[in-house]
Amino acid sequence: MKVYKIISMIERWIWQLNKLSYLRQMKIKFNDDGSMVTADSNIQLVTIMRENSCTREKTNHEYMINYSRRAVVNNNEDIRAINEDDFVADLIKLKHIEKI
Repeated sequence: MKVYKIISMIERWIWQLNKLSYLRQMKIKFNDDGSMVTADSNIQLVTIMRENSCTREKTNHEYMINYSRRAVVNNNEDIRAINEDDFVADLIKLKHIEKI
């Protein structure tokens, strides 16, 4: 019985570690062209998006604001540009990107 409890406790720890996204890389698929990238965090993902963009913003914040403006004008979609976490959450919710 004691062995079962120990194994159950280890399984719960492993399950909790899988929920922590900063301990593993995330694969992201862009739904507009189907390309994929791997990033360690939301900050790194937005940085990759900014660096591969045809626009040339100097900071992630500028990039997120301009992306949000284009989304409002073109698709009437509201994307928060407060920080990288909210920005990525809205991109996933609006199906601009997809976590794999």
